[in-house]
Amino acid sequence: DMANMPQEFRDRVDRLEKKFAVSTVIYKKFEPIFLEIFKNPAEDPPKVPRSRKQRRIPCTPTDVFKFCWTLFVQVKGVFPAIGDDLVNSYHLLLCCVDYFYSNALMSVRRDLLSHTFSGLPENFNQKDFHPPEECPCILSLLITRHEGIQVEAMGIKEHWWKPHIKKLFSKGELRGRADNL
Repeated sequence: DMANMPQEFRDRVDRLEKKFAVSTVIYKKFEPIFLEIFKNPAEDPPKVPRSRKQRRIPCTPTDVFKFCWTLFVQVKGVFPAIGDDLVNSYHLLLCCVDYFYSNALMSVRRDLLSHTFSGLPENFNQKDFHPPEECPCILSLLITRHEGIQVEAMGIKEHWWKPHIKKLFSKGELRGRADNL
């Protein structure tokens, strides 16, 4: 039946298969990168039921893991030039992880970041730690450790990632400040 379908339909199915294959490869790379920077979601304490009047519980590493992957997939899906390109998708993933790291550091979320990550500021685990004035960028460190291409990743961050994130905030799809989720 597939062979008898119009060429346009077969082309769409081929593109969809390529995008799925790229996403599968990227996801396999995402897990170890995430675990290097953030605490292991498998070690999250079980969620305790709460009444509606209780304060909202801050996000856990599991929540960050899911949200980071979901945001990456959403942004990747918006740009056809990235969707089925393994190299560009990988660099977009690195930009996404960098963004989540920056937000966790700026919010001083010691409960999310791995204390063994060498990209943390030296005094991060001390009580007198104050977040830096500007959002830190670990993209270069990620590129070095995980075999990325500096020029490509920086280009994706400046021309694709940042403008799209700003657009999501301006449309109200993401709430908060763009520099601190």
